[in-house]
Amino acid sequence: MRSGNYPRMFYCIEGAPLLSNFLGSLSHILLLFWRTGPYFRRLEGLSPPIKVSGHCRPEVQSQCAFLVMLVVSAVCLHDLCLPQAQAQELGSTPKNQSSLIQDMGAAREEIAKGYHSFMATGKLSGWVQTPGTQEPQPNLDAEFLVLRDGTRFHLQLLHAPQSDKSPPEPQRLEVAMYDGKSIYTISSLETGQERGGVFFEFSSTAVLRSTGYPFSALLNFWDDAVNLKEIDQSSLTVVDLGASGLQLKEDRATYIRQIFLGKANPFDIQRVALRHPGASVAFREHFLTWKVADERPFVQHYVVRHRYAVKDAPEGQVIAKQYEIDLEKFDPNIKHDYKAFTLEGLGIRAGTVFVDYRRNVKGKRVTMIWNGTTLEEVASP
Repeated sequence: MRSGNYPRMFYCIEGAPLLSNFLGSLSHILLLFWRTGPYFRRLEGLSPPIKVSGHCRPEVQSQCAFLVMLVVSAVCLHDLCLPQAQAQELGSTPKNQSSLIQDMGAAREEIAKGYHSFMATGKLSGWVQTPGTQEPQPNLDAEFLVLRDGTRFHLQLLHAPQSDKSPPEPQRLEVAMYDGKSIYTISSLETGQERGGVFFEFSSTAVLRSTGYPFSALLNFWDDAVNLKEIDQSSLTVVDLGASGLQLKEDRATYIRQIFLGKANPFDIQRVALRHPGASVAFREHFLTWKVADERPFVQHYVVRHRYAVKDAPEGQVIAKQYEIDLEKFDPNIKHDYKAFTLEGLGIRAGTVFVDYRRNVKGKRVTMIWNGTTLEEVASP
């Protein structure tokens, strides 16, 4: 199973504000206790410490201890409270937040232009974990080819044989193609068996997932990771991470979203984490690694991980899963042969049966057969 080199993960101390408040309160309490207690009064007329058998007086030891605690509290308060307050202040201006989101949206649109026409190849893998298992179990291992020309697309997934299944699953090729009007799928096994389907355009996401492709978008994985229109700017805090970039933290009533941005461009999303309030572990995480081809940035490596809070989960219940994609080649803005988006260009053998999932006749799906040049409807009995 392939394991990718994840992008650098950034973490912030979520307890820093609480710790700062505690230390600040402690310093005030100690100062008040010091001034009203007997040690402060004794200190006013205190002579230099007199050693008794190599030790300081007990009251002097107590005074020194209080002084040390005061100094430590002051130092911690300075190191933790002030940077945290400054970081929070960075995102306190609604105008700055709105400008940041607008810049991200403009950068996203510019990046998307490079995906109008492209060819990409790479590898796709995934695993699931169930209760009682020490290691995740691989459930997806495939090579892929993606072609796109405007709204038309062509996806091929070559799934590796799975000998651990009972009975063993052979190698299979899954194809999904959109010609601008309808979506066609073809499934081919090592045995030479082929079958196909015809679907409406709006079924694109469901059709892609039926082939084993686990994402809702072909290659613009940033839209899987975060939708800028969903961000509530009134709940947004911007934290400056210095040379590492920025953190956008959206604090909602039911979840907290953290978006970590690098410095490459305004839309350099490196990690997105969603977690429930009070939880230390995210229930969904996205990791993105960017590269550049023909001066256009693209996501070369993408990982999405899900964790499910299932108490006393039964055997076989999925408690975590992950999908990972690596682009080995990405060519933007290339011209394709129009046949790449036609059934004829796929080289399907004559006699392959297709099921038209758009129509029903007498309560049954319409069956069609590919005759080498077109699909012919099979007469209903």
